[in-house]
Amino acid sequence: MGDSVSQPEHQGMRRAAQEAKDHGRDAPAAFMMRTTSGSFARYGELRMTLVVVVVVLLLCGCTMWRTKRDPGWNVATSADQYERLMWEAVQKQDYKEVERHLSSTFVASSPAGTLDRAAALQHLRLMHITSFEMSNVQTTPAGNDTVVTYLLGLHGRLDNQPLPADPMRVMAIWQSTRHGWLAIAQSVTPAADVTRAPGQ
Repeated sequence: MGDSVSQPEHQGMRRAAQEAKDHGRDAPAAFMMRTTSGSFARYGELRMTLVVVVVVLLLCGCTMWRTKRDPGWNVATSADQYERLMWEAVQKQDYKEVERHLSSTFVASSPAGTLDRAAALQHLRLMHITSFEMSNVQTTPAGNDTVVTYLLGLHGRLDNQPLPADPMRVMAIWQSTRHGWLAIAQSVTPAADVTRAPGQ
């Protein structure tokens, strides 16, 4: 008596069996079809989730790569990066950034003579740089200072006159302060005028 099936349950079982028979399959087969369909649906959802995760990771990776390749003032960590950012600021005519990263005692030496901070800023304002290249970059730590040497190629105009086509030999000194890295000195000399040691 405990195993007896109630009349409503019996009718439900018969109805399910009849539906399976009408579709050309028995009740166990119908159950397997429903289970398989559910598995395929879950598999499709899993694949879609995996695709979304991969896309997000790729986008994050591209962003990280761009940041590392082209650091800004807030993420730069070395003096040579600051030196490159300085020239980029001059090219963009972003003189606020230029002023912000020149120490109050900044001095520059160039073929035009020795320039203090104010004169150097005025000189840079006369430049209209279309492009520039830094090569043979070397950095040498010296206490709180870092010396950066490199070859600089500038393209553009200076006071409405074409900039020299020959590269310049640059030596810049950056100092780590409580206000961040500041340029304290720079020397610019035509590369052709640099005296080489014997055998070089």
